[in-house]
Amino acid sequence: MGVKECSRCDAIMCDRLLFGYHYLCDECWSELHEAKEMLPEQTTEGKVVEFLRSFLKTTKGTYGTKEDRDEVFQRVLEENSR
Repeated sequence: MGVKECSRCDAIMCDRLLFGYHYLCDECWSELHEAKEMLPEQTTEGKVVEFLRSFLKTTKGTYGTKEDRDEVFQRVLEENSR
């Protein structure tokens, strides 16, 4: 691991590399794996590349965690159902 700046946040000890020049810290890498749930199960290589490029344009925390989504989903569901 070298001193490489994360492409999405201010972390500097990053060793995950995407597309040859985008480094990701462990937290952003984990968020990426959580965010992949947004992709349909049946997808194409082109859609995955498009998704990854889109992900790299966001900042850390944009997608949240599964727990965050579950909590928000439940709250919105409770507030808007009868």
